[in-house]
Amino acid sequence: MKTNFLFLLNGGGRNIILFLTMMMTYGIIMAQSNLLVTTYQNVNNLCYTVTYKEKIKVSKEVNLNTLTSQDKLKFTEKSYEQLHHQYMDDFWYPIHDIKYKAWTNVFPEWYTVADLIRIDQNSVTSFYQSNSKYLPGGWVGHNLSTTEDGYYGIDTRLGTNARYYKEDHKPAKLDQYNSSMTAIQNYGYLSFFIYGVPSSEMLLTMTQQGLTVEQSTNYVKVIHPNIKITWLINEKTIIKEYFVESIKTKTTTTKYTFNQKFLQYLKHSETTISPLVFENGDCYENVVNIFYTNFSDACTNETNLRISKPVENISEIKVLPNPVLNDITIVFPQNVNDGVVKIHSFSGMLMHSDILLSKSKQYNYDVSGFPSGMYIVTIQMGSKILKTKFVKL
Repeated sequence: MKTNFLFLLNGGGRNIILFLTMMMTYGIIMAQSNLLVTTYQNVNNLCYTVTYKEKIKVSKEVNLNTLTSQDKLKFTEKSYEQLHHQYMDDFWYPIHDIKYKAWTNVFPEWYTVADLIRIDQNSVTSFYQSNSKYLPGGWVGHNLSTTEDGYYGIDTRLGTNARYYKEDHKPAKLDQYNSSMTAIQNYGYLSFFIYGVPSSEMLLTMTQQGLTVEQSTNYVKVIHPNIKITWLINEKTIIKEYFVESIKTKTTTTKYTFNQKFLQYLKHSETTISPLVFENGDCYENVVNIFYTNFSDACTNETNLRISKPVENISEIKVLPNPVLNDITIVFPQNVNDGVVKIHSFSGMLMHSDILLSKSKQYNYDVSGFPSGMYIVTIQMGSKILKTKFVKL
């Protein structure tokens, strides 16, 4: 089935990002006039470092004396360094752990930086093990239990008592997570960082749908009124230019360098330049540089982030019998309304999917045709996900 790229591009900012993700997720490299598919190992455990630097650039003609106090603050350079760890849990769901290692002029002095930010299939959770001298009880959750988007709590199932702030995924975020999960389960985490250009089939499809495509032995360009993407083949660089009513609003240049460990060109730096205007009418550029380094697949939570392992999932559904030869019965802890049941192999392949009827208490299915092995059952009800495992004999 061909993707309607015009639909994605005309749908606004969110769809443009989706368009870019679809174009650059997979490792497809052009060699001269031939388009070849890159082979690379499926990495399901990946660590790397992200370094962020932001500053502004002005011309000598800018009159600093006429700038407002707010505009003068923009000259303050910001930076931070993060450790990232992406891996799969026991049920083959992707988890992304982020820890701030250092930061400058990013957070106010009174702000408590989370010791760990964890993104999983249900939520984004910030864990706090450090106390703030500015807040009663050492953290915001001492006097506040809920916000408009999430809630505070303490999870004693971790190795040490961990205070947390949790935001459950809203439908759009859940859709984004599920889309990423499919790509990760099929291609691994490394696929998001490998340099590539669109295949000849993809370029033909975009041309047929009205996009302008230009290419030579050293570049490929895809042009739309709101965005132009240029792949520089020899330089292993991707340039994205964004436009509003023919005026360029932002340029992002992503450069890739060869990684000896993975034998691939991996994302190394991303520079975004946005032309802006001070209140006095003078122009300046906001420059953001992001660097990706220290890629490794030999990492654990303990060695990389030094934070406790993920909270162990407590299954709320049962599969009977388990192990099983033929028919299974999935028993729910409560009536399920407008839910979806899915069965995946332990390698992540979707084996079965079905919509649950209103007020369902159980679900029966014949798995006699499944190969022997471990399988994962998932029940999704809105933003809530229940899951368990069973063994097919």
